[in-house]
Amino acid sequence: MRYWMILLMLMLSLAFTKKEDRNKDFRILSASIQTSYGGAAGSGSVSTYTIRLKARRSFVLNCDSGYAAGRKSQLYVMADSIQMVSSKKVKCGEEVILKFSIQDEVYLGGGDYQMVIPGSDSSAIPIMSKTGVAIRYSGGKNKLMAINKLSISTPIYAP
Repeated sequence: MRYWMILLMLMLSLAFTKKEDRNKDFRILSASIQTSYGGAAGSGSVSTYTIRLKARRSFVLNCDSGYAAGRKSQLYVMADSIQMVSSKKVKCGEEVILKFSIQDEVYLGGGDYQMVIPGSDSSAIPIMSKTGVAIRYSGGKNKLMAINKLSISTPIYAP
């Protein structure tokens, strides 16, 4: 009887431990969004998503898409502090920064003359995420990653 109680307590303690992240390629260090609002009429807004990851293994990362707000955009990896590329050789333990920007549609004019400047392509998110943000890439064992925690940076208002 005592052994059953010990076994039951052990199983309960294991059931309440934190689940390991399922992605075998990366561990998420941080993710943030910063929205920029244009100052001129018709300039619209752009939301830039920055995701900092730590590689769990070495491989060639090929960026595909970033998904947010019901839209998708091209995903890029930062080669250095300025240059963004779509492919990069990643080493185990290396910190990687991924970025993508989602643009809103802009409506100009009024009355008979109405012009629409399209934003980013509309697309459903391919994986469940608490924040509605996900990335798609190739080259690793996983192909999709949901971003479940997102910090909001101070917005930029152009003059």
